[in-house]
Amino acid sequence: MDRGASRSTSVLLVDVSPDFTFVLEALLQDEGYDVTCCSVPPADLQTRIGARPDLVIVDVWLRQTDREALVGTLRKAPRIGSVPVLVCAVDGAVQHTRGTLPDGAALLMKPFEVNELLATVWRMSGRRN
Repeated sequence: MDRGASRSTSVLLVDVSPDFTFVLEALLQDEGYDVTCCSVPPADLQTRIGARPDLVIVDVWLRQTDREALVGTLRKAPRIGSVPVLVCAVDGAVQHTRGTLPDGAALLMKPFEVNELLATVWRMSGRRN
């Protein structure tokens, strides 16, 4: 399913699960997205991401306090503070996640269909045919 994303369409993937990160990174790269991964936002987040991404994808397998700190860190980073955020969550984490989502963030329930993920990434990254 090639949606024609250009190489300039960049996604920052922040995750705590190496397996999820590996699969999602490969999927998005196959679709033509530029993907930068980090397992947690390191202190040098700004230098790691380079340019401003078009979208940030966050996995919420984090404890609530860690999740809130993560969203706060992302929102304070000058290059990514206003970037759309897609939060991936399992059903059990949803009640704790909804209240901590940043403004304009979208929630995608795991497990999700690949086409649903790609359509959401496409829409949120601002890319159009």
